[in-house]
Amino acid sequence: MDGLSGAASVAGIVSLTVQLAESIQKICKFLSALKHASEDIEDIIDDLEVLTYVLADIQRCEELFGPHNATAKALLRCRRQVRALDNLVTGWKEELEKDSRWRRGQAAFKVVIKADKVKEWRGKISEAKETLSLALQASSRFVEAHMGSG
Repeated sequence: MDGLSGAASVAGIVSLTVQLAESIQKICKFLSALKHASEDIEDIIDDLEVLTYVLADIQRCEELFGPHNATAKALLRCRRQVRALDNLVTGWKEELEKDSRWRRGQAAFKVVIKADKVKEWRGKISEAKETLSLALQASSRFVEAHMGSG
């Protein structure tokens, strides 16, 4: 890979990590605003915050040492998971923002009912977090191997 395409690849990965972090912050803000959030929702907020830290580490690593295929693939997978969760949260938000007080009460009830959906997404976010962590480890080992041989 020449220097220009490498720089473009790094820029793409950095842009993707920034987009993911922004989406995650938006999701966390909405979930945090839910009164009497279940433990599962609190746990998913914690998982998403950890995911944000992993994304920041990946961004720094990519900026310093260049792109790594495993990282790019893991980020794309993470993007699918975050988009799906964002769609779920957007649906909840629309239900909660309906004008009628009665409807808002029902919407809040529906959000609680969908707690098993939250458990499902928590599992998916955990998988994405683990995949990103593995990609970061692989990238770090790659960098260490090349720095040691240089």
